[in-house]
Amino acid sequence: MKTLMVPWAGVLLLAGCSFLSMRPLEIIRWEPAEDVVLEPSDLTVLVEFSKHPEQVSAEAAFSFSENDIPVSGSYTWKGAVMFFNPENPVETGRNYTIRVTTEAEDPSGNSLAEGFTFSFSTHDDHEPPVVLAMEPEDHGKTDDPLKKVKILFSEPVNPASLVSSFSIHPGIEGRISLSQEGTIVEFAPTEPLKWQTEYTVTISDELSDRNSNFLNSPFESRFSVGTDTTAPFVESGGNEEHSFLLTPYHEDESAVIAEGWECSWNISLGFSEKIDPGSLEQGVTIEPSWMFDILQGDPASGREFILTGTGRMEYGRIYTLSVNSGVSDLQGNRLSEPVSFSFLTSGSRSAPPEVTRVTYLSGPAEGTISSLSPYGVLDISGYAPHTGTDRGFFDIYVDLAEGAEIDIYSWIEAFSITCSNTCADILPIGVETGTYTGPAPVPAADSFINEKVVRVHVNIEDNIQRSGIITLKLNEEFKDSLGNPVEGDWLFPCTE
Repeated sequence: MKTLMVPWAGVLLLAGCSFLSMRPLEIIRWEPAEDVVLEPSDLTVLVEFSKHPEQVSAEAAFSFSENDIPVSGSYTWKGAVMFFNPENPVETGRNYTIRVTTEAEDPSGNSLAEGFTFSFSTHDDHEPPVVLAMEPEDHGKTDDPLKKVKILFSEPVNPASLVSSFSIHPGIEGRISLSQEGTIVEFAPTEPLKWQTEYTVTISDELSDRNSNFLNSPFESRFSVGTDTTAPFVESGGNEEHSFLLTPYHEDESAVIAEGWECSWNISLGFSEKIDPGSLEQGVTIEPSWMFDILQGDPASGREFILTGTGRMEYGRIYTLSVNSGVSDLQGNRLSEPVSFSFLTSGSRSAPPEVTRVTYLSGPAEGTISSLSPYGVLDISGYAPHTGTDRGFFDIYVDLAEGAEIDIYSWIEAFSITCSNTCADILPIGVETGTYTGPAPVPAADSFINEKVVRVHVNIEDNIQRSGIITLKLNEEFKDSLGNPVEGDWLFPCTE
């Protein structure tokens, strides 16, 4: 039986030795071991390992710093104890740190189980810093969107600890600085603080003074931006230039539609207090779509704005102007209640030009003016046949908006005559309105408020061999003197 047990014992012994060699390296003692050393003149700095380390790796892993600045020195060994001999003596009034990283190994390659750090000081200041005051004060208010936050401490603080311990919520971009004497912290926002927002300033207990005394507990203070908490409201809407006021209504009320609005008018808005012009861009809408720019009516008051159209409104449509809660005053207070205004573009000066009838000179010799109807017969047999040309004219009667006149240049650009099947050749050569060459226009049988007659002089050459359709056209580009456009192309076909 003994011959069987000896090999097993040998195996167990080898396994035990292999297990022991895999134990990680540890630091079991260090000097100084006190947090405060008041007599550093005969100070010994050492660390003792749990077993003999590999000296080169241990020395490379070791560091000794004074106020976060590395200190040079030499090493001596006594067994597993490594002594560090600073090049310059340890001084009073300083902070020192001993560090050993996991790069330290034993001869078998087992590293230090975890990094080691120990700090001590050689000064007699053990009082933690205290916050004495902050500006703005706790639960205070400011009207300055770039207000600087200032904190006064009882003693100079460590700049590095300040950066990691300071925070403000909601987050805001800014610069943090420390006064020359180290007692005043200043946070300067680089972007505006938000109106009607409460900010919380926190200094965590990671903050320390220059002697590594930490704040006893986190400091917290709150302040708000904006002393005005009154919500603005819409006082008026309409067209101030023409003293045309609109009636406001709210979401739960029936629309009040004002009639008689002119298509060329701007819209005036008045508020109860100064309004942030930028908020109007998102807070004011018009349906159907009408492009406009927003101008301040009276920059001094800041309460009046004018919506100037980049184009005309369409005649005969109901427009709704909505002022929603996106509108805010200069301190971010949003509109108390959304409001709307509705109006119908039916003003007497906005009516589109409308052709009411057409007459023509039936022949150059007779001088008779005859009426035409759409798809009726245009008898030009009294004019020269295909071998010659005669002059004639068409009188086109146009009902215009109040105060409008015929814009001759716009008419020339927009008017044309076409003849199908080469049945005739009719070429406009001149336009008259107000005074006329030849027989006077026939008075209108119907009564129109502002009817004007446009006489279009033409050269007419008849092709007696062919018949076709002659079409008078006034395209949609025509506008009267007030800028009112005709509603679509006007077409007047006749047979010949």
